[in-house]
Amino acid sequence: MNSPVQTFAALFICSPLIGAETIVVSPPALGAHTHAIHDAVEAASAGDVILLMPGAYGHNDTIDIDKPLTLMGAGSDITRYASIGNFPGDEPLPIYIHDLAAGEEVRVIGLELAAVTYGGVTPTVLVVADCEGPVVLADIYGSGNQLNFGSYGVVQVLRSNQVLLDACELRAGSMSISSGHVGPALAIEDSQVHINACSLFGGFGTQTLGDATPSFGSSAITAVDSQVRISNSSMEGGPGSDYLAFYHALSPNPDPEFAPGLGAPAIDAVSSSIYIRGGSATSLSGGPGGENLVATVPIYSAGGAAVRFDSDSLVSHTPGVALIPGLDGDGADTAPEFEGTGTVVPLAINLAQLSLAPKVASLGANISLSLGGETGGIYFTYFSLSQGPAIGFAGVPGLSVLPLGSLFSLPVKSLGTTGAAALPIHVPNSPSLPGVSLLFQGIALAPDLTYSFSSPALVGIVQ
Repeated sequence: MNSPVQTFAALFICSPLIGAETIVVSPPALGAHTHAIHDAVEAASAGDVILLMPGAYGHNDTIDIDKPLTLMGAGSDITRYASIGNFPGDEPLPIYIHDLAAGEEVRVIGLELAAVTYGGVTPTVLVVADCEGPVVLADIYGSGNQLNFGSYGVVQVLRSNQVLLDACELRAGSMSISSGHVGPALAIEDSQVHINACSLFGGFGTQTLGDATPSFGSSAITAVDSQVRISNSSMEGGPGSDYLAFYHALSPNPDPEFAPGLGAPAIDAVSSSIYIRGGSATSLSGGPGGENLVATVPIYSAGGAAVRFDSDSLVSHTPGVALIPGLDGDGADTAPEFEGTGTVVPLAINLAQLSLAPKVASLGANISLSLGGETGGIYFTYFSLSQGPAIGFAGVPGLSVLPLGSLFSLPVKSLGTTGAAALPIHVPNSPSLPGVSLLFQGIALAPDLTYSFSSPALVGIVQ
C-alpha cells in the first residue's frame, strides 16, 4: 500500500481537476483601500481560485459571491478583510454567498473578517443564503459588538442545503447600548450544517444603567427548522448582564423587570435536529447568570442550559460529550443540561471524528489528521478536490459528502485502546499546488461492525 505522502502526491499527477485559474491578490499599501478582491471575484470564472497574500484588506463594499469559486487567505491570523461603512449607522457586510445552484461549490478559507462602522465593529461578517450547492467556511475568525438593537448572528446560514464550518472562531460580543438583546455567534435557519473543530461564543448581556431592562446573554448557536451536525467543537452561551442602576438598587419596592439578565444556552433549537459527537473534545456550556442589588439585597439570575429546545426538536449525542449548565449569578449550579420538551437520544458508542491542522498549509508542510471513534475500531480516510451532494445511508450515522468517483484513499488506521489515531500527510513541494484545497472525510468501523461517517474537514495550500 502506498504511503500517505505517495498517495497525496499522486493526486496532483493524475487529477484532471487542477486546471482552474489562480488569481493572486496582494494587499494594498499601508492605510490604503483596495477594490482588487471585488475585481477578482467579478472576473473569476467558475471554479477559479482567488489567492490572497498575507496582509490587511479593506473596502466599503460587500464581497458578493454567487458563482462557484474559492477565496483563500493565507490564514485568519495573518489575512484580514474589513468591510467599512460609508456613513454613521451603516452596518456593512464583508462577505455574502448566495444563490448557488446544485453542483456549484464555494469555499472561503483562512480569513479574519470584520465589519467596521462609525463607533466600532459590528458583528455580522458573513451570510450564506439560498444555496443548493455546498459552501465551505474554514479558518474564519469573526467578532464584533452589537450596535443599535443587536444582530441576527456573526455568521448566518439561511435556506442552504450543505454548509461546513471547519476550524472557525466566532464571538458575538456585547451590546454597545443598554437596551435590546445580543445576537448569537451562528444563526442557522432552514439549512443543513456541519460544524467541525470550531469555537463559538454567544454574546454578553450588557450591564445596564438607569431604568433600562437588563439584557440576556445569547446562545452560541440558534437553529430553526434545521439539521446541525457538531463534532470536536466548543460552544459557550453568553452570560446575562448585571444591573447597575444604583439608585434603583436602593428602592424598597423594586420592579421585578430589573432582575439581572439570564445566562444563555450553548444551543437554542426550534424545530431542529442537533447531532453531537466528539467525546470530551466537544463541550457545550451554558452562560452564567447576572447579579443585582435590590434594597442592598443581592438577586441572582439563572445560568443557561447546555441545550434549550422545543418539543419539535431532537438532540442526539455520543458518550463523553461535555454538557455543562451555566452557573447562577451567585455561583450556584441549578440550571439543567437540557431545557425544554424535545427528545434526547444518548448514543452508546463513539462515532467517526476527523480534524486536521493546519487549515492553511504551505508547500513542504506536514499536516496532521486526528482520527477518532470507538475503541478497537478501524478507520478509513479519503479525500477529494470536489464535494458532491450529501448522501445518507440507512442505519449509518452521518452523511457522505465526497463524490465516489473522485476519491483518493489513505492508509487504514486502527483506533486501538484509546479510540484515537493520527495520520500524517506531507504537502509536496510543487509550484502547481498553491490555491488547491482538499476535503477529507472518514468512515469508522466499530467492533460491533457498525459504520459511521465523520464530518468533513478541509485544508488549503498556499505558497
